Amino acid sequence: MKSESVDVVYLCYFPISDPLVESQVLAYLKGLATVGFRIHLVTFELAKDGLTEAATRARLHRDGISWSCLYYQPGGSLVRKLFEGLRGALHLGRVVLKGNAKIVHARAHPPALMAYPVVKILRRKLLFDVRGLIADEYADIGRWPRSGFLFRFVKMAEGFLFRHADALVFLTRAIVQDLRIRGALSARCLERTTIIPCCVQVPAAAPAPRPSEFVLAYVGKLGSWYLDEEILRFYLALRMIRHEAKLMVLTQSPSGPLRERLATMGLSDDDVWIGAVAHTEVPNRLREACAAVAFYKGGYSKLATSPTKLGEYLSAGLPVVINVGIGDCDELLSSNRIGVSLHDFSEPRLQEGVARLVDLVESPGVRERCRSVARRELDLDTVGVGRYQETYKKLIA
Repeated sequence: MKSESVDVVYLCYFPISDPLVESQVLAYLKGLATVGFRIHLVTFELAKDGLTEAATRARLHRDGISWSCLYYQPGGSLVRKLFEGLRGALHLGRVVLKGNAKIVHARAHPPALMAYPVVKILRRKLLFDVRGLIADEYADIGRWPRSGFLFRFVKMAEGFLFRHADALVFLTRAIVQDLRIRGALSARCLERTTIIPCCVQVPAAAPAPRPSEFVLAYVGKLGSWYLDEEILRFYLALRMIRHEAKLMVLTQSPSGPLRERLATMGLSDDDVWIGAVAHTEVPNRLREACAAVAFYKGGYSKLATSPTKLGEYLSAGLPVVINVGIGDCDELLSSNRIGVSLHDFSEPRLQEGVARLVDLVESPGVRERCRSVARRELDLDTVGVGRYQETYKKLIA
């Protein structure tokens, strides 16, 4: 249903070429433009490229999105980051005034901090789209000590934004419940909170029949938060039951380190296919698989994680194996009988997880059940765009 025409500025601290922006920013904004909102996207780019920018601007214009950008360099001192924040706030103010935007939609902490003084001075509404807990992510991965200045400063800023944003969006129920128990979200904050997981376009066509060959799929980045070693160990445990099983890895990350590890495990390209495909081709490639895997480094911040790959897997009809403590995944998979959660990566747990996953793959109706859950819980149009639309409407009511 069409909404009242209202200008919204969406502020994103990523370059527009980032695959995450394609799937988790532009896909939503196109849907919101379709239902009547006038969207103005602001991104931060790594380098100036006039020809590419002109083509991108034209493409987005066809989708009902206007676009402008600023330039930045990754890393750098705190002073430089503060200067970038000031530039971002000034640019945002100009965009808001030019379009008479009523809402500033800030994706994650840095954009929300840039946006706050702008919305207060210009009397606009601020939607803080929290995504993840940045300070806790840096602490969990070992970059910031929890007792350090940067961690404490970002947590203080985070609490300030929770209290003063006009609306909050989180990815998971798990983190909202935890923050409520800890007292970080007051009753008033909860009234302004909406949960919108990472959604995907669920295809209208029914999932393909299960392939005769057992293929385990992985989609996404390698290294950092993602446990490549454990994925390979799970695959080796799978081959003890299904000797013909293959592993398919669809990634934009450099594959050299993973290939080196394969060699040490006695695996070859005949066993594991690794390669990059366009984002639009991922659903077609997943039709070749029987099941899928997603293993993450643990930590408190993972309560706030909603894996995009989960929606991609389920919409392709693939039961999923994941480690416990990743957002709402444990409840979603277990209550719907569409996946397996591992408590640890010990050999007995891996073997138990493999046995349970194989049973799921071979159970009648599991592919249709996976897709049904994806449509109900993770569909881009009905869940993602629909909930953002309702949030926008509340802000301008």
